[in-house]
Amino acid sequence: MKKLLCVMVSAAMLLFCACSSSKPKKNLQDGTALAFPGTNWNMNMDEVISACGFEDVDGLQMSPDDYAPAFSLSDREVFGETAMTLNFSFIDLDALAQDSGEATSSGEEVLASVTIVYPASADMEKVRQELDSLYGKSSLDEVTVFSLYSPLDSDTLSSQKLEVSDTISVWGTPTLSSEIGDENKAIFQENWPVFQPGLAPEDWDSFSDDARFVTIVCEEGDDSSTLQFYAYNLNVYDKISALTDAK
Repeated sequence: MKKLLCVMVSAAMLLFCACSSSKPKKNLQDGTALAFPGTNWNMNMDEVISACGFEDVDGLQMSPDDYAPAFSLSDREVFGETAMTLNFSFIDLDALAQDSGEATSSGEEVLASVTIVYPASADMEKVRQELDSLYGKSSLDEVTVFSLYSPLDSDTLSSQKLEVSDTISVWGTPTLSSEIGDENKAIFQENWPVFQPGLAPEDWDSFSDDARFVTIVCEEGDDSSTLQFYAYNLNVYDKISALTDAK
């Protein structure tokens, strides 16, 4: 009886581990990892507008761009408080690569970030509680975010570490290195610099150990507070994975 019980417990643990390890990958593949409510990171602009019910909204501000289109709204309730601005930004990585001489045709934009700006009067504790109810299992003590702009055109990798404090809360997916195995490391290391300014070959290990597929950062300020969902790394991962699968 004891032997049978041990076997059953071991089998249950193996099943639990298998489910736990497969869940992040599935979320990455279907674009739902830490996604803004009602959307996923695989959606294009029209799909996001439709999914969020913004088709007939007055005051929808469109910002066309060859590889980074965006749209924004004002005075919308988001996570229980009225935001001054709600912005959805997209990225067409094929067009971006073409602009850098690495591609021959443009593709379709996908959702890359969502930025919400709240006025000083907003109850950010209420917002953080809403975020925790949705993403609490992915809360972290710190995240490192990497900029798409090198300071003073220095051609070096630019990053910022954000630590949890009274005014900063962060959530994040696993890091890049947790999903990119050794067998695919060379492919991602070779292609990622096309999309990440300042990323040199010698930076790859530290970059992939720190960078996360998706991050959420809530930062409270005196004049306004900002909440950003950022999935650019997931966009790049999907693009390079698709190129790899096509070979």
